[in-house]
Amino acid sequence: MKKGFTLAEVLVTLGIIGVVSALTVPTLMKNHQRKVYVTQLRKSISVLEQGFQMMLNDSNTDSLSETEVFSTIGGQSCIATSGPNSSSCKAFLQSLTKYFQVLTIGTTGEYKYSYIRSGSTPIYPDGTKTSAKMILKDGTMLFRFNVKRVAETPKHDCDTIKKAGGSVCRVIGSFALDVNGEQKPNIEGRDVFDFNITDDGRVIPFYGFQQAVYLDGVANGSSYWKTATKACGTPGKADATSVAQYGSGCAARIMESGWEMDY
Repeated sequence: MKKGFTLAEVLVTLGIIGVVSALTVPTLMKNHQRKVYVTQLRKSISVLEQGFQMMLNDSNTDSLSETEVFSTIGGQSCIATSGPNSSSCKAFLQSLTKYFQVLTIGTTGEYKYSYIRSGSTPIYPDGTKTSAKMILKDGTMLFRFNVKRVAETPKHDCDTIKKAGGSVCRVIGSFALDVNGEQKPNIEGRDVFDFNITDDGRVIPFYGFQQAVYLDGVANGSSYWKTATKACGTPGKADATSVAQYGSGCAARIMESGWEMDY
């Protein structure tokens, strides 16, 4: 006699496999996507810092405020609401194309992004249809610019900052970064992240250690994501989707957690 499985046994086995797949595949896909976001984020930071370093080298200076590119900012600053063709932003944004592989500069289409928190997620802001946006050839999008012609005056002197373990004494601007452009999900803390630009050409995340020391003059102050848990949840807990703020400190959490999106 030949031994084998009955039809009923095969169907039961397939049913079990289907149930297990239904339970595990979504989680695996979600984890994979998070790794993709982190990889894109890491690459974007590297590309931006390399571009700023090239600016510094071309102008033979260690301050972006002394480079030819930043001298093209009209007035005191280029801000997002000015639009890409404004007198304050147009020349500056065009000058960036020498150092970054820019695909488009403009306001075509409407782009909206939401808070990271779960449940009812209000859109913030109402869109950037009239704001300056720059899309790079790798799909990265920079928006919500607030870039100054001259570095801002810090709240604390450099000696105080360095004694607290910081290394950022001057900040010259900030921007938001969507690592996959206008593709969804467009959520703060997932594919959208906030950064400052230091005068010496570094890109540091909102609520990160360096920004916190720069703002507070001490380590672990109120501007640090580990202390301000509303910025991106609690260290060691996957609770970022329940916070009241919109995940502005999540890039800092990722970078300080060994490049892991553990929330």
